[in-house]
Amino acid sequence: MKLDKSSIMSKFKDPKFRYDGLYTFITILAVVTVVLLNVAAKMCTDKFSLEFDITKNKAFSLTQDSVDYLSKLDKQIEITVLNSQENFVANGDYFSQANSVINEYSKYNDKISVKYADLEQNPGLKSSYGEDELSDNGIIVKCVDNGRYKILSANDIFDVQQSYMGMNIASSKAEQTMTSAIIGVISDEKIKITMLTGFEEMSSDSFTRMLKNNNYDVVSKSLLTDDIDEDSNLSIIYAPARDFDDEALSKIKEYLKNKGNFGKNIICFINPYQSNAEKLNSLLSDWGIEAQHGIVLETDPSKVFASNNFFNTLTDYVSMTYTEKLKSQSIPVAIPISRPIKILNEEKVETLLEFSESSCVMPEDADEKWNISDSKIKGPIPAMVLSTEKKEGSDEKSTFTLVGSVTAVDSGMLSRSSLNNSSYFLNFLSLIAGRKEEVVNIESKSLTGQSIGMNAQSSAILGIVFAVALPVIVIIAGIWVFIMRRRNN
Repeated sequence: MKLDKSSIMSKFKDPKFRYDGLYTFITILAVVTVVLLNVAAKMCTDKFSLEFDITKNKAFSLTQDSVDYLSKLDKQIEITVLNSQENFVANGDYFSQANSVINEYSKYNDKISVKYADLEQNPGLKSSYGEDELSDNGIIVKCVDNGRYKILSANDIFDVQQSYMGMNIASSKAEQTMTSAIIGVISDEKIKITMLTGFEEMSSDSFTRMLKNNNYDVVSKSLLTDDIDEDSNLSIIYAPARDFDDEALSKIKEYLKNKGNFGKNIICFINPYQSNAEKLNSLLSDWGIEAQHGIVLETDPSKVFASNNFFNTLTDYVSMTYTEKLKSQSIPVAIPISRPIKILNEEKVETLLEFSESSCVMPEDADEKWNISDSKIKGPIPAMVLSTEKKEGSDEKSTFTLVGSVTAVDSGMLSRSSLNNSSYFLNFLSLIAGRKEEVVNIESKSLTGQSIGMNAQSSAILGIVFAVALPVIVIIAGIWVFIMRRRNN
């Protein structure tokens, strides 16, 4: 077959052919550009955090505290999620949020790696960690440089609360737990806290979990059978229901004196329902303080954190020593159902938190006829105090801290992002215990009622763009293409 060159050349000169060719070229170019952009975007998201978190509290992102810490991290960290990624996320919205947070770490520091390992398909993992218990959906945070690791359970990364419907996740503390775990596995500092038991103490599970998640070595010692460890500089009396006996009282006193060397600290959380505590009261008296009878209530509705419950009392900061690292001093600490504290020796006792001037105390024996005006104790009332005893001729000292109610550190108070309880007590513990390593305080993130977090004007503009502007642009583009093709034909 003989090619007709003049026919071929005439085709190239035909305007319709040129325009069709141009449209074809533009279409191919657009497809190639989209493919290349997708490839580039995938490479970037693997390396950098390019996702947009439009939740109001940035629940799926890392806070600046974590980002700043990760920028200084120079050790190899390996994060292993004990499930497949698909199954982990399938557990619900909070697991999906935790998964997003976990993967953020490797995007901010290339020394951090994240992998997923189903325990059934990787039975060797259990033997690798000896007696440590591994469970589905748990997380192993390991420092490759020194071999130290920390095993987290699902209960560690979420605030789990009990209700009449059973257990439910109230909020996520994935970032707080993960960042603290990384700090813990690379740090050589290990501070021991001793929980003193033996006298029907209330459950300290939530408080103890918070301590462990923030890299404290928490041990339990019964005052009935054990001595308090000498290498523990901080011990906790956690709401005993029964009064101490003479032997227990003697052990506490000897611990605080530390053979005349001092340097020991005790924090006592009062059980508001403990009625007879003669021995405990004598110990408090030695330190210049008294836990009085009755329950503090607040007459000002703005000073409670739940409406119509005037025993859910908020406190004011008095001493600023332990508030410097708080993100906001405008967020209060709550100490509900609290016993009033009386200072007996103002020279050695400092008020840290107090109830407002509008607070008062309802006596234990109050009947239905009792009225607020009948209260004999009125605010301001100390809610948390610190007593100090120094070694003569030395800077060494022992301290005794009294908190009006153990409710200040129960799960409900520690998990509330609207309160500073968790951050305040972590900062206080860090300073009292003489901790040197960095403490990161990150509030729990709730997914309930999440919104994009824009005002009405922004919402209206966005609606106009998507509902009007984009369709109009598409229609105009279609009309232009139609006219051009008709003109060329």
